Amino acid sequence: NVVSANLDPHVKRKFQPSKESEHLLDVILERPGITATGLRDRLGAINFATSTNNTGLLMNYLRELSGAKEANKSHHRTAWCGKCEKVSRTYAEQGPGNDGKLTYDCPTCNDNQVRVKEREVINDPELLKQFGWNTFGSIPD
Repeated sequence: NVVSANLDPHVKRKFQPSKESEHLLDVILERPGITATGLRDRLGAINFATSTNNTGLLMNYLRELSGAKEANKSHHRTAWCGKCEKVSRTYAEQGPGNDGKLTYDCPTCNDNQVRVKEREVINDPELLKQFGWNTFGSIPD
């Protein structure tokens, strides 16, 4: 109850403790420098707003904290910037994304924001001249 006190109410309602989650909590709390109230604050800071599987995100976070699972190191995932929440790659408060819209996603390392940045419109006059265009969007003669 102490550890889950600050969890998002929707996650708290759906999450069913299991043998694995209890074991992970025991392992985490045995680690040096981690207290039950400290763990409560860390779990309460997880941003579930962009997650489609809240209980899965919570379990992955517990696995990572316990050392049972290393953070996802998929070959196509952008390296973590070190400034945002490591598991979800989000911030607790909204900020401007790479397209200028407000988002919780980290503009540096969240894969959605990286893709937005990669899709930025190319408006290089030299490149456009290679295609016979004078300005972006004009049709060559």
